[in-house]
Amino acid sequence: MENSILITKINNYLARYRLFVEQENRANRYNINIRAESFFIPLLKILFDCPDLENLNIQDKNFPGLDLGDHKRKVAVQITSDKSSKKIEKTLQTFYVYKLYKEYDRLIFFILLDKQKTYSSKKITNLIKTIRKKIGLFSLMLTRKL
Repeated sequence: MENSILITKINNYLARYRLFVEQENRANRYNINIRAESFFIPLLKILFDCPDLENLNIQDKNFPGLDLGDHKRKVAVQITSDKSSKKIEKTLQTFYVYKLYKEYDRLIFFILLDKQKTYSSKKITNLIKTIRKKIGLFSLMLTRKL
């Protein structure tokens, strides 16, 4: 299959998935968010070059602050439909309190719905600075909408 056709098909499926997540969340059915953790692993492995990416919640039910992790590449992923600054702050706070920066030096927020235009929060900035002081180099990435 030609690459452009394949890319178009992937985009169509992801757009449908995004709509499905929106509808489920509006109906207060959040199980789709939990299922998304494992659903996106194959795609995220390729996108972020993390062949050993795994669902941390399977190993340790309700792993603190993170959903996926690749220990070899030191990459952690939070999959969420909550695009608020509070969610980012809470995850960064948990990342710091549980000293997850010792295990991961890159944190990716994979936001299932449209993300905010900006995340200019002093608390977020201060948490990132604090984590960077602990490990020297720390990368935070907020993915765009699907």
